[in-house]
Amino acid sequence: SMQVSKYASCHVGEGGTEPYEVSSCLRFMTDFALNLYHQMLLYANDVCNRLTNEMMEQQKEETTLMLIKASSAFVDLTRQQQMEADLAQQDLLEAISRNKVHLEEHQQQWEEVNQARQMELARAQEARERAAEAREREVEAREKAALLAMQEIVETN
Repeated sequence: SMQVSKYASCHVGEGGTEPYEVSSCLRFMTDFALNLYHQMLLYANDVCNRLTNEMMEQQKEETTLMLIKASSAFVDLTRQQQMEADLAQQDLLEAISRNKVHLEEHQQQWEEVNQARQMELARAQEARERAAEAREREVEAREKAALLAMQEIVETN
């Protein structure tokens, strides 16, 4: 549009070297010149509109590509984070499983130790009871021996 104005400017006055805006020249133009001016103006506007549309279309395509790339990067990042979360969860579950196995092993060992302790306590109790019985028999045997000795003394006297 600026180019058309530049070429369509006219020189008014004698030997005029000062260009004037086209709108000030329109009243001096012939019908043919006015028609030609309008055609050139319409053509220039059409070219400007097409260039503007092409530029907007190109910007729209570039923006769309940028959005697609950003979206794809976001999806990739989300997938990566999900895979990492899945791996972390799997590692955690494996650690829990290992800890459970260790806990079960320790619990079984504790139960075995506890059973052995109970058996030792039972054996110790049995040994105490046998010792007590043996002491009772010894006391009875001494009492019998003392009675027999007394009877013998009484009989000899």
